[in-house]
Amino acid sequence: MKSILVALDFSELDYNLLAYALKLKEIFDVKVIHCVHIVPASLFADRLKHRFPELNKHAKQKAIDQLEEITADIKKGLGEKVDVQVHAAVGTASKKINELVEQLDINLILLGKKSTLRGSGVVAQRLARKSKADLLLVPEGSKPYFEHFLVPIDFSDQSESLIIKAHQLMSKADPKQTSFRVQHVFKVPEGYHYTGKTFLEFSDIVKEQAIESFGQVKESIKSFSLSHDQLVLSLDEKNDAAMAVYHEALKSETDLIMINVKSHSAVKLWLIGSFAERLIHLNKKFALYIAKSPQGRSTDA
Repeated sequence: MKSILVALDFSELDYNLLAYALKLKEIFDVKVIHCVHIVPASLFADRLKHRFPELNKHAKQKAIDQLEEITADIKKGLGEKVDVQVHAAVGTASKKINELVEQLDINLILLGKKSTLRGSGVVAQRLARKSKADLLLVPEGSKPYFEHFLVPIDFSDQSESLIIKAHQLMSKADPKQTSFRVQHVFKVPEGYHYTGKTFLEFSDIVKEQAIESFGQVKESIKSFSLSHDQLVLSLDEKNDAAMAVYHEALKSETDLIMINVKSHSAVKLWLIGSFAERLIHLNKKFALYIAKSPQGRSTDA
């Protein structure tokens, strides 16, 4: 991970986002931290733009000045260890951030999520759908700790790489202080009764299949070991896998939930429209890392 983008809005949450960025610098070989502010185009009525043709230019420059002020201490503290750059643009946040992701070859976007702000999460959902970069959503009040992880998987081709990336994120933490849970949310198919099995009996069959699949994932990971004690199996009886994940995070100490939005599973629960977006909407407490499949991205990601 060579390059990360931190989306700042000049609120108190900015300092938390920058703390996460510095933590990530310790874990990965981050070369550049890009601090970005997007001035909403909707702030300027058309009549103002006609009367003040330099309005966008002045707004961008003011944003640059504020970004320089916010990042001054970070630049001083880091010295030459990492390059901190600032950028400003006027327009739609998700569109402008995606443009910067392409231009700057960004590997990870850090974005704040405010529980009190109406409509918060819309930008995150758009970036989760369209951006090639990974996305780390940081809610208000969360702390930049990478010690207690919950990693929901569906045993698709991306499950192994997701677990490895999550383990890398917590690699700098004291092993005695960490916990790592791999969660699989499963359903009993509607036609189970045609097999002559009861609901509970068929639930046990699905669990056995999940345990077998987890064993295959364990065997394929060579860099570290997993145990079956780390596997959490959650029965989804309400057709809401995201809620099952969020409830599991609430039950035990959790710093970060890590998911993949590019799963190729046939189960619709794991598609971006029904799982990740639902989890983005529900989650107001935990940092949420949305990993993208490696197709079409730099191998440095």
